[in-house]
Formats: sequence, C-alpha cells, structure tokens
Amino acid sequence: MATDKLFHQYSIQFTPSLLRFLEIEDYKAYKAISFSLKHIEKRSDIIFEHQGGLERIIWLEFQGYEDKFIYHRMLTGIMLYCQERSFFGELLPVVIFLEHTNQMSARQVDYHFKGKKTLFFLPQVKTLSKLSVNELKRFKDIHLIPLYPLCDIQVEDIKKQAPAWSDSVKNSRQLQTEDKANLLALLGGFIAHRIKNLKLNDINKMLGGFKMEDTQVGKDLIEKGLEQGLEQGLEQGLEQGLRKGLQQGIFQGKQLKAHQIILQLLVHKFGVIPEDITNHINSINDESKLDDLAVKILDLTNLDQLKEILN
Repeated sequence: MATDKLFHQYSIQFTPSLLRFLEIEDYKAYKAISFSLKHIEKRSDIIFEHQGGLERIIWLEFQGYEDKFIYHRMLTGIMLYCQERSFFGELLPVVIFLEHTNQMSARQVDYHFKGKKTLFFLPQVKTLSKLSVNELKRFKDIHLIPLYPLCDIQVEDIKKQAPAWSDSVKNSRQLQTEDKANLLALLGGFIAHRIKNLKLNDINKMLGGFKMEDTQVGKDLIEKGLEQGLEQGLEQGLEQGLRKGLQQGIFQGKQLKAHQIILQLLVHKFGVIPEDITNHINSINDESKLDDLAVKILDLTNLDQLKEILN
C-alpha cells in the first residue's frame, strides 16, 4: 500500500514518539493535523501544531520516491498554509526520506535575481535507510518499532527479527490493546513495503499470528492490490493484481469499488489527479466501460493520454 497513508496514520497516533525521534524538545506539546491546500487540491502529509499557546508548527513530509521538486512543493504548501491560517510564527520544515537516493535527487530551493540570492529553503532531513535499527532502539520507545523495517537492514534480517519486534509490542505493559493492534498493523504495513512478493499469511506469521486483515491497515492493503495481490502473492505488484482482478470479474456488480480502484491506480501512477478527471470517472455507470478503462490505464504514461480516452 502507499506508504504515505501508513505514515499519516503513524504520525496521528504516535505523535510524541515521532517528534522525539526528530529531536523536538517539547515533543509532547503538539497535535498532529492534516491541512488541505485548497488552491492546488493537495493535502500535506502532517502538520504538528503547538498546543501550549505558542505560534509554532512542525511541517513534516514523508518521501518514498525520487522527486527533485519535493522541497519546492513543500515550500508552496507552507506558504499557502501561512496565508490561509494567517500564520507568522516559528516554523520547522522536516522531510523524512525512506531512501538515500530519494534525498539525493531532491533539489534545493535556491533562486537568484540579478546575481543576488533572493530565496533559499532547505528543510531538516532524516533518511531512514541510513539509520540502523539500533539507532532507533536507543530512544527506548516502543512506538518506533514499526519504523524498524525501513532502516538500514537486510530483507532476510527483517524476516528473522520481525517476530521479536512483534513480541515486544504484544508483551508491553505500557500499551493498551488498541495501541498494540495499531503498532502491529503499521509494522506489518512497513514490512510489506520493504519485502515484496509477500502473501498476507506470510506477514501474519512474521507477526506471530496477528491478523492483519482484522485491522484498517490490513483492509487497506487488501483493497489496494490486494484482493488479487497480497493474498495471492503480489507477484507483479498492484498493476498485476488489478489485471488478475479484472480477469476474474471482481468489478461485476461493484461499481463503487471499480471507481475506487481506478482512481487509486491513477494516484499510484501520476500523483494528484485533477478534479474534472475524478468527476468524469465517478460518473461512469457502465461496468464494461469501467473494466475497459481500468485495463487501458495500466498502459498510460501521462494524464493527457487519459483525457483522450475519456473524451
């Protein structure tokens, strides 16, 4: 599943642990929100607003792929937030990269006018793939366990150590039952991100029999590739899972699900989808047209091709 959704859920539920990892001294003083950027219909990852009366926010973005304009988009979002909220306080921008290559591809925002530097923007950066599991363990915070699979650790070691990570969560006396389930589900989700070609049962076994399918994270995994992906191996990932689903007629009598899967696939391929395209797809009621559209989408390389198909 998309790691953005996993990180969003993780950030909302375990805010203090994440901010402590980011070395924020008053890490207990913030509330996590998500802010909709109305001008461009793009939702930020997570914003932590200080709850102690201070005009201070932490703007956090998670980046799981190479994007040289990540800092530019981040700055645009921050400026829109400040305008819409009339915010003039202290602001800390942070990017957590999953991979070092993602960080290296990001270009600094550094503009010059007539030889003079007029704008420079460079957020604080953390790169999970450069951290060892032991570096996270030094925080002695059980809420950081779901991030372990994203660190500098080999896939085979993840498979070996995952049961022990799961046991640490299950046996913790400081956690309520709901928190344990949330942590285990997020751990399973991030394991699925690192280790491809996993069946749902494989993840459950790594988590000591915990049933991912009984959690919202697990249901999201199943919905996203999922019915014909994770449960049958995710051999070829989301697109192959969708092809199998179409061949077996999973859309028959399920128009809403067809719309959802098509839109999820578009977001997976192209990022933010214009509202007019979303509305057009949602207006299609013919099942055969939905099936045909889903197959064609798999071969698209840009949104202009999609517009030609829809028109």
